Amino acid sequence: MNNKRKFIQLTIAMFMMVALLLPNRIIINASSTGSVKQVRSQKEFVRSIYKNLLAKEKTFTMKYKGDWNDLGVKNLDSLLKKVYAIDDKSTSDDFDYLRENVKQYSLNISSNGKTSKLTFKVTYRETKAQTEKVNKRVQSVLKSLDLEDRSDYAKIKKIHDYIVNRVSYDQSYSKYTAYNAMVNKSAVCQGYALLFYKMATEADIPCRIVTSSSHAWNIVKLAGKWYHLDATWDDPVSDKPILRYDYFLKGSDSMTQAHNLSAEYKTKAFKKAYPISKTDYKK
Repeated sequence: MNNKRKFIQLTIAMFMMVALLLPNRIIINASSTGSVKQVRSQKEFVRSIYKNLLAKEKTFTMKYKGDWNDLGVKNLDSLLKKVYAIDDKSTSDDFDYLRENVKQYSLNISSNGKTSKLTFKVTYRETKAQTEKVNKRVQSVLKSLDLEDRSDYAKIKKIHDYIVNRVSYDQSYSKYTAYNAMVNKSAVCQGYALLFYKMATEADIPCRIVTSSSHAWNIVKLAGKWYHLDATWDDPVSDKPILRYDYFLKGSDSMTQAHNLSAEYKTKAFKKAYPISKTDYKK
């Protein structure tokens, strides 16, 4: 079992390395601008990108009067972090869910010296129709789980159990989305984490997706503290339906023995915003 798990981790890592070799890029051209949506500040620019990504627009254009460098596009990854940081409580399609569903993007800048036209081209892991189907299925499932008036612990456990019992690990390593997990009943760790994030968020459980170099899982807030939860590793690679809790509501002391968080989740800012308990949750 351990050798099989190590093989899976290594294969996922190779896929992630290939993805990183497909660079997101900026192309700058000199040309006149057309009639497109105009933004007047970086704040408007970020908000407009957010709305377009949320709508799963594959191509969208904005116009800016002034130096396009003022918009922060030279460091596009940092700019998009501001987009992904938006957490509108009226939807669970943004924040971590949005970040993990943007597969690749490019930006083309056309400028005549006074006005710039900025055109994004984006590919997504999940289509708009697929996200809508996930949302409908999630509402239906949450209703069937009878979570109303349940404790937060009971909600988290029921969602965890539903996913572990329903989803099988995708050994083709090609299914990355909550749609794959919910509808196709098969996904890699990213799909497990996305579906848990979607269901927990809709059940009013504070939740995040965190990653290592080759793996994705969740952290959830319970009784004022944050805990690790890895539905993928609680679902062993087996044809038999096995439900376990080896990685359920774990503290950092025990979880870091098998999971090494990426650098962005080790910063002072992240630790302050999401203080993870050192010890496992005890009911």
